[in-house]
Formats: sequence, structure tokens, C-alpha cells
Amino acid sequence: MLGYIKSDKIEKELFELLILSGIDDIENELFLKYYKLTKKQVKRFITNAYRLDFGFYIPKSTMTQKEFSIIDDLLKFIRGTITGKPAFTGKEIFNDLLNGLKRLSSEIQYKTDYDKIKKNKSDIIVCIISLLHDSTFKLFDGTIGNGFISLHPREDEPEICLMSEANKYTLPLITTEINACDYLDSDNIKMKEYEFKKLPWCNCIRDKDNKLKLIKYEA
Repeated sequence: MLGYIKSDKIEKELFELLILSGIDDIENELFLKYYKLTKKQVKRFITNAYRLDFGFYIPKSTMTQKEFSIIDDLLKFIRGTITGKPAFTGKEIFNDLLNGLKRLSSEIQYKTDYDKIKKNKSDIIVCIISLLHDSTFKLFDGTIGNGFISLHPREDEPEICLMSEANKYTLPLITTEINACDYLDSDNIKMKEYEFKKLPWCNCIRDKDNKLKLIKYEA
């Protein structure tokens, strides 16, 4: 991303998604440590330095070369700082699904049992994540990434998550609060071996007790 976006001309979508949203993702303490500015001051400083022109944000003509150098350094810091935060949480995924179902139910006038859906929240999230296992996606710079089910460490009970791998980076796409032990169809699993790594347990089925389980993939 560092070389893909040029500070002197940034597409509107990228400016708002990667720069402005990127500022929100970075901890306030980091801006204070390296720039002696708060998060709000950084966002105001950058937005005041640019103007929107035919779908692109370009530096204002009143900006000096010294000011542009500071802005350029700030933008590289924002684009190059990896926070380790997921793109989504299980809670966000479920809330979006619930809101979508409510809109659809209203449109087609169908009575939906939301209490039952909420009761099976974890099962639904696990199914969604399993569908995204082995999915591919493209970053803004054209790099192809891969999504895979993995385990996120949480004390002694790892949680199910969806990780992404692109080039040498591995980052969380979706994190949950779902205990992996409740869904992996195997005994004596060495959980530590699969933290942030691709799980072979990725297919959802119902066992004889009608409990959802992730089973190993078999070709």
C-alpha cells in the first residue's frame, strides 16, 4: 500500500476508506508518541490540507513544500501501521445479518422467529466463516489474498476466527468469542499448533445429536 497511493492525488474512495478510516483504527497514543498530535488533530490536519476535485483529493495550492512533506510522512504512517484489529467481529457480522433479515421480512411480510435466530447465533457465525474458508480476495494494490478458518488465542480456550494471508502478512478478517472446543469434531487437539494457522476442520455438519460440528476436509 505504501507505494500504491501517491500523496499528491488520491481517489475519493481510497482517501475516505484507507486514510480517514485508517486514522480511526490507529490508537491515539501512537499519534501522540510520533507526531505529538491527537487523533482528532491528525484528521483535521489532513482534511484541511486537501480539496476534492473531480473524484480525487489533491493538496490545496496554499500548502508549502514543508507542509506537504509532513502530510506525506503522516499518510505513509497511517497506511503502513498495522493494528492487528479484525475487519469485522462476529457481533458485527451477526448484527448485519439480523438487520438484513428484518428488512427482508418486512418487505415480503414474513413473520420471523428472531429469538430462535439469536439463540443459534454462534452456529450461524460458524457457518458463515466456514463458507468463507479458502475464499480469495483482492487488495487495492492488486495483491490476491486468501481467507481461512483458524484459532485466535484467548487464555486457555482458543476462539474460532477467519484469518487472511496476503504475501508475507497474516491478519484477522473476522474474530469471534466462540469457543473452538465447542465446534471441532476431534478429541485431543493441540490447540496451540493451530493458532493463526489454517485449520483442517472447515466443513460444517450436524452430528447424530443434531449439534453443529466442524469436521476435517477430505478430498
